[in-house]
Amino acid sequence: MTKCRGRLVYRRGQPAAAHYPSRYILTEPLRSSPGYAMQIKDDGFREDGNATSPMHRILRASVVLAAMIGLATQAEAQTTPYNVALTGVDDGELSDLLQATGSVFRLRDTPAPSPIGLTRRADSDHDRLLGVLHSLGYYDATLDLRVDTGAVPAQVTVAVSPGTAYRIATINVLVTGGQPLSAGRPLDGAALGLAPGTQARAATVIAAEDRIAEILKGQGFAYARVTGYQAVVDHATHTMDVTYTVAPGPKIRFGATRIVGLKQMSEAVVRARLPWHEGDPFDSALLTRAQTDIARLAVFTTVRVTLADQSEVAGDQAPVTVTVAERKRHFVGAALTYGTDTGVGLNGYWGHRNLFGGGEQFKASVTIDRLLRNSLGSSDVTGDLNFRKPDFLRPRQDLILDGAAVTESLEPYDRTAITFTATLEARLSRRFTVSYGGSFENAHLSEPYDRQTTTVDVAGVPLGLTFDDSNDPLNPSRGWRASVQSTPYATVSGHGVDFIVNRATGSAYQDLSGNGDWVLAERVSLGSIEGSGNTERIPADKRFYGGGGSGSIRGFSFQMVGPLDNNGKPIGGRSLVETATELRIKITDTLGIVPFVDGGNVYDSIAPDLTSTMRWGAGIGGRYYTSFGPLRLDLAAPINRRSVDSPWQAYVSIGQAF
Repeated sequence: MTKCRGRLVYRRGQPAAAHYPSRYILTEPLRSSPGYAMQIKDDGFREDGNATSPMHRILRASVVLAAMIGLATQAEAQTTPYNVALTGVDDGELSDLLQATGSVFRLRDTPAPSPIGLTRRADSDHDRLLGVLHSLGYYDATLDLRVDTGAVPAQVTVAVSPGTAYRIATINVLVTGGQPLSAGRPLDGAALGLAPGTQARAATVIAAEDRIAEILKGQGFAYARVTGYQAVVDHATHTMDVTYTVAPGPKIRFGATRIVGLKQMSEAVVRARLPWHEGDPFDSALLTRAQTDIARLAVFTTVRVTLADQSEVAGDQAPVTVTVAERKRHFVGAALTYGTDTGVGLNGYWGHRNLFGGGEQFKASVTIDRLLRNSLGSSDVTGDLNFRKPDFLRPRQDLILDGAAVTESLEPYDRTAITFTATLEARLSRRFTVSYGGSFENAHLSEPYDRQTTTVDVAGVPLGLTFDDSNDPLNPSRGWRASVQSTPYATVSGHGVDFIVNRATGSAYQDLSGNGDWVLAERVSLGSIEGSGNTERIPADKRFYGGGGSGSIRGFSFQMVGPLDNNGKPIGGRSLVETATELRIKITDTLGIVPFVDGGNVYDSIAPDLTSTMRWGAGIGGRYYTSFGPLRLDLAAPINRRSVDSPWQAYVSIGQAF
């Protein structure tokens, strides 16, 4: 039985970095080549070795140069190339770690300076490689490194016998002095990721230290720390017992909170986002929540929420400091998009991040689409004014006012409209957001089959629920998202009926490589319009259309998937289904490729007819990753192409397709 106190130490002389073999970076030390014992006896040199004349200096330099050439020639002649093999290891993770740690593997393309140098290189790896085996719980492992310098090239064989992987038997957490810790939440193996039977990996044992401190800080022990641990390895039972010693410190309550760095922003708005009151029991998770909620105001470049040092605690209350740095109040920007089906799109905007000092955001924008597809006079133009008031009526509830003027000429219809929407958006939790409000639209519509303009006034009640557990808004690599939107509409005046537009969308992201270089992304969307006798009675701009690169079916032209009239023009439908699958592959830190397949259709019925033909498109995209999100270029072609479909489509925009 071997005892190791304070840290896991597996064998004498093992480097501490072996606790984290995946992070252990080794560099082969420079080795001296065989030197020359050189004595120069010449009357041109003084006893201290300094030359006494220019000629003597030249002679001395020539001798030194010749010696250097001799050294280099000898070193080249003695280099020993070699092959290396690893045997006895079936576990892929263990094999990768051994080869990443051992210099005989990492330097296999760099010949050793000599046969002796190769032997030394292999000998120096013994403790390192054994440390890797121990760090993964293989305490009975044996390691045999053999070097055959008679072979050409030389052969290095690393023979490993891992033996039985040791398992966790018991976990104990004691306070200084050896007494059991009394805490509200049990600090057992399951809570620390070290349940009995878990493989005794050094990284897991060490990571549990942070987990212990995290749990205690969540229970009010703000200054808790782990002072050490003892690992006992029992070779007879192939198990490990671990005992952690902690200094929990006193239980703390929140003290006074100080806000530092405000200039134009209201302090009351920032304080309203603090999830505690003075005197509440301390919980470290609330510090993180406060930092996130304050950052969501989009007014600050940095937000830091810190607890005072223990020396500043008064009684049982610890002060908190919120430090912020405000962003520039005004911003201006532009964006460019392109699609072979819609032409060039241009967007320009100006905004204010803190209009009245309470984090109110105002943005005015103009968007022009289809610039190269049509003349400027028939391009689609949208002017939009957007205002957001945070913490309206209650914390974490925003009021959003949006007004727009639109003129557009699309394949299914021509439309000129003025719209207004008022929405309340409430964040129920970090992942869930609910929205509700009202909308009004005055629209002048004409459809291709008659081109008669009709005027309709429609009022709506938009309702929505979203869930977002993804790790990035523009370039997610893990997690998933879901949203459900339902908007009942009532026709206030003009031709039309009352109806409800429903749509549900979900997307999932799986990091296949573990580092974001290979990401599988999938998306599904379903839509249905209820309450109408037929499609023609629904205003044309409220129907479903499919096709295009803006989150729809790539490979098909914008709005061209679905029912068509006798002239091949889309008429829209009352239900929709869309699906997409992408494999996002990063080639470098800034470049990537994305093969993808999209599918879907639009139907005249109230529910999608999944037995009918789906329209499928496939293609490949390029991504250029920037600090503000990926730039996207997608090329796609329809798989089951119709006579009205173009053979291919191209799309350029900012952000991933979904």
